[in-house]
Amino acid sequence: MLRFDNRSITAVGVILGVVFLGAAANEAMIAALSLGWRWLHWLLAGIFLLGALWAFIRPEDPYWALASVLGFVLVIKGTADIAEAAATSDVNDLWWVGLVAGILEIVLAFWVSAVLSSARRPADSLGRVRGAVPGRHRDCARVSAAQGLSRWVGAS
Repeated sequence: MLRFDNRSITAVGVILGVVFLGAAANEAMIAALSLGWRWLHWLLAGIFLLGALWAFIRPEDPYWALASVLGFVLVIKGTADIAEAAATSDVNDLWWVGLVAGILEIVLAFWVSAVLSSARRPADSLGRVRGAVPGRHRDCARVSAAQGLSRWVGAS
């Protein structure tokens, strides 16, 4: 089961590497069998292969990149839904549904961005997110107190 911890982040990065590797193999097969645009398929195969290597060498980075792209896509989709709702309000009785959906998508995108920025802080890493889970606040408080105590003892 995937949870928001370092092992899950690594697992998602490795899964993304496998997807990139499959895409590279697919593009290489298309390049080998096609007659037109062969160079573009080989180029895409190389790019996907580099992405797979990146995901296997540093599996945490593709996870954060995927999450960032998701936030960007939500902003674009939300903006498009709001524009469509405004453009079709004369002919569509349910135009407000698209407007609400677009607003919710944009709010979700900014929420994802806020969670990513707080979780990527090196000092915080995943502690802040874990602290939000009921029952784990005591563990975070103990770790924080132990870190403070070790700093205090080390300073004297």
